[in-house]
Amino acid sequence: MPKKNSNIPNQWMPLVETFIHRNSQINLSAIREAHDIYIKHIVDSLELCTLMAFKNNSTVLDLWTWGWFPLLPLAIENPKVQFIWLDARKKKCLAIDNMTKELWISNVTTHRGRAEEATYQVDIVTSRAVTFADQLMHRSLPLIKPWGLLVLYKLFTEEEDNAILSLTRRYNLTLKKLHHYHLPHDETQRILYILKK
Repeated sequence: MPKKNSNIPNQWMPLVETFIHRNSQINLSAIREAHDIYIKHIVDSLELCTLMAFKNNSTVLDLWTWGWFPLLPLAIENPKVQFIWLDARKKKCLAIDNMTKELWISNVTTHRGRAEEATYQVDIVTSRAVTFADQLMHRSLPLIKPWGLLVLYKLFTEEEDNAILSLTRRYNLTLKKLHHYHLPHDETQRILYILKK
């Protein structure tokens, strides 16, 4: 009988195994089974790659995401793109540094600090399933270059959808793409917002 993990592509097994090990140490996620990590974290993170192509040498900042997704899958899938992890907590930055060394990922750097203190701008900010959109937009938009993108991974609710569309108008953003999707064997409605500054 084949193992449940046999459906995980070989290229993603090192990330899955390293995540399981780190998760046992610092409790990153309640999702602990290898196949579930692959589907609910990695496949979910990579949904963005079905919607847009990242330009070589562009910069992507992953903001406030606990658990290293979508940061690491996107970085592995796009080795010519520079990814940044920004967080004020030393423990999380050190964990990312250790993960990228273990997995030989060379296009991820960590910056320790608060979003409102950052003095640089990037081409794209991603954020997955964290905080309310009003707080996120207020703090992330100054970090995005003119004509850059803000990408929000969300579980769909009508209330937050209305709030995000309202905030899009308030901040004079352009809604480039609104993408509803489901993960395999999961009826939860998910949504990706791609907003242009």
